[in-house]
Amino acid sequence: MKQTILLLGLISLLCQLLIAQDSLPNKHIIYKARILSTTKDVHFGFLNRITDSMLILSNKPVALEYSSPDENQLQNFHYTGLDKVQLQRKGSVGRGILHGSLIGLATGFIVGLVQGDDPIVTPAQGTGDWGVLGAGLQNAFRMTAFEKGLVGGMSGSVMGAITGGILGAVAHKRFIIHGKKEKFTSMRLSILERIYR
Repeated sequence: MKQTILLLGLISLLCQLLIAQDSLPNKHIIYKARILSTTKDVHFGFLNRITDSMLILSNKPVALEYSSPDENQLQNFHYTGLDKVQLQRKGSVGRGILHGSLIGLATGFIVGLVQGDDPIVTPAQGTGDWGVLGAGLQNAFRMTAFEKGLVGGMSGSVMGAITGGILGAVAHKRFIIHGKKEKFTSMRLSILERIYR
């Protein structure tokens, strides 16, 4: 009986895995776009679709190649009218802050743990003329490895969040088209590769 149930469970699991093999998985990525046209006009929007010769922007944030808002909310740009295209993922600053703070937290905590406990200072080892008072002050600020890890993790988290936020804000992909079909095709393939990988 147990073998039959196990066999049925494995068969159902394999069927679910095989169903998903017929299409490419794509991600719900929202790109903010800044377009400089060949007439030096600047346009902003969200990348809605990209065809073999056109770039289509939406006024509302939509995932690339997913939903089609009303046609009156779309801006169409033929590749011959494109000079430069700049794309940035929506929420890249928030992701940068999150990743930076987690990396800083882990790094700071590990560095604090590796430093180990501060040694206990006896009154005979007190600093200079301070003697017992110097030893007492040194022992008052003595930290264990875990306490050093907490302090290092908190400070690392703050510094990592600042660094990640800055990197997330400046992270964008710039494509120079100059109205040429080959450069537009190269941009299109680069964008599609990011979605389907």
